[in-house]
Amino acid sequence: MDYKLSYSNTASLADRIRQGAASGTVTKAGGGLAAREKRREAAASEPDFNEIRAQYFNSVRNMFSSMEDTPAPAKKEELSLGLPKATVVGGSEGLSFGGQDFLSSLIQSESSGNAQAFRTNKDGETYAGLVQMGEARLTDYNKATGSDVTQADLLQNATVQNEVINWHINDLRKLATKLSETSGMDINGLIAVGHLGGRGGMTQFANSGGKYNPRDEEKTHLADYYSRFKSK
Repeated sequence: MDYKLSYSNTASLADRIRQGAASGTVTKAGGGLAAREKRREAAASEPDFNEIRAQYFNSVRNMFSSMEDTPAPAKKEELSLGLPKATVVGGSEGLSFGGQDFLSSLIQSESSGNAQAFRTNKDGETYAGLVQMGEARLTDYNKATGSDVTQADLLQNATVQNEVINWHINDLRKLATKLSETSGMDINGLIAVGHLGGRGGMTQFANSGGKYNPRDEEKTHLADYYSRFKSK
């Protein structure tokens, strides 16, 4: 660079020197312009923290703004006794919801109609929901349907609980109908026995003419349930 040129505009000269320093053609000018130019470029390449902070606050503001436009989550489905009669009883009379029929009476006896009832007996066994479904019976349901339902699912989802009750009652009804044909015993009463004592207990109760009569931890005998829930 020719420093002897006459510049009427010193700003132009300074700019020319800076350009030379940046390109490496000037190494000694104005007390080390090349070094200062490098420092200026390094400073220019550093992140602008004020800009970063502004971008951050803008993103937070946009996030809360979008949340205001997001619809509220759907209300959790409430548990109820709303099982359709046709699916509950498979067309049979005496096992439908509504009034003081068999199933609503059974539910009243087991949980007082509280779909989220839960209890643990002295042996650590747990029972959940409207008909106080035990874990062993839930295992039967899962095997039969290829499901993986837990007691927590019953308490949290009305549809799941209704489906399990449907299966439970209809499964017992099928066995009770067969046993009634050979024993002459009442179908509803046998279903109640099966609910209390299981399918095996129902079978032994019917085949023995009611002589097989163990009781549960609440001191309720199978015959007690048979008499309480049999057709009037």
